[in-house]
Amino acid sequence: MSASHPPIRSYVLRAGRTTAAQARALAEFGPRWLLPFEPRRLDFAALFGREAPTVFEIGFGMGDATAAIAAAHPERNFVACEVHPPGVGALLARIAALGLGNLRLVRHDAIEVL
Repeated sequence: MSASHPPIRSYVLRAGRTTAAQARALAEFGPRWLLPFEPRRLDFAALFGREAPTVFEIGFGMGDATAAIAAAHPERNFVACEVHPPGVGALLARIAALGLGNLRLVRHDAIEVL
């Protein structure tokens, strides 16, 4: 890509502040449920410790629907991708509160993750 063109992104970062609770969730729960982006194929069986159908969600916002769907379908694995730090922190807190072992997050551009 030439220096005159910015990289193509599938998102626009929204304005918003990360609350203290969201920052705490990122720090406390991120190491367990937040997958670091690496440009390689994910091994879902290794990530979840089981073989199961896996759903990939792009752009979960604050994570309300994502948490509800993952809770309603414990037989499935969910990988959810979002770049908005407050939303990632909010969903990490929900994962911990609900004990959702079938949900992992990626904080990165979905185009690169896919």
